[in-house]
Amino acid sequence: MWTRSSVQDLIERWCGVRLEVGTVGRYLRRWGFTLKRPTRWALEADPVLVEAWLSDVYPKIRAKARKDGGIILWQDESGLRLDRLVAKQGYAPRGQRAIAPSTGNRQGINMISALANSGELRFQIFEGRFTARVFIEFLDRLIRSIPDRKIHLICDNHTTHHAKAVKRWVAEHADRIQLHFLPAHSPELDPDEQLNQDVKRHMCEVDPKPIDKATLRSERRGSCAAASVNRRSCAPTSRKRQSATPPPDQDPFAARRDTSSWAGCGSDLASRLTPQTLPNP
Repeated sequence: MWTRSSVQDLIERWCGVRLEVGTVGRYLRRWGFTLKRPTRWALEADPVLVEAWLSDVYPKIRAKARKDGGIILWQDESGLRLDRLVAKQGYAPRGQRAIAPSTGNRQGINMISALANSGELRFQIFEGRFTARVFIEFLDRLIRSIPDRKIHLICDNHTTHHAKAVKRWVAEHADRIQLHFLPAHSPELDPDEQLNQDVKRHMCEVDPKPIDKATLRSERRGSCAAASVNRRSCAPTSRKRQSATPPPDQDPFAARRDTSSWAGCGSDLASRLTPQTLPNP
């Protein structure tokens, strides 16, 4: 990720000139760069494994689900605390600090959910740690909510998903559900992960803010229910989700390597600002 400081160091290294940070920012704007909130990519993620999963593993899961008349669900869990319901940015008159009222109550709730490719959402709100017992309870409710189709549930590699008790339960219900696992450190492949982020952003913008656990539970349930109704906004096949879950023939890391937006910027330095030219700042 490029910052003004990293570009400042690059200019000094290549040109022998140390510019002020503000001057670097003006050059970046002139070259067509804008300040963005970054999408996080884990350093531990293996691009080869991710590409193999997209091109080989997921098509097999989809074909198997189609063959047995099953349904593919993407699973994730998330937590929300009362004292963190603060928007990351907001407006205020020039010269005045933006103030975000927040409670000091640190209570919170957790949610486990499963999202279908159609956008249909199933979720369960719980308190305390995410344990094998909680996960098994959710799986049991899941198969009872879809009695006529086998469930192919795609999960991340949380340790609870690999617990011995979970493996035993899944083996006993092999005719009703099968677990599949994403590559390690690849949350961007899970549409349910992206949906949870949308729900959290919505909760940060709720007014008035919930100040106790009961209100927080009610607001979160309402946010999830709205998301499950608005299938177009949460389906992984929609335009919004394609960037999070690329089709099997698309390189999920292409966005990092694409420098077409820098073409014609009129600067040799700007044209050389690729992720490969500068070591980690």
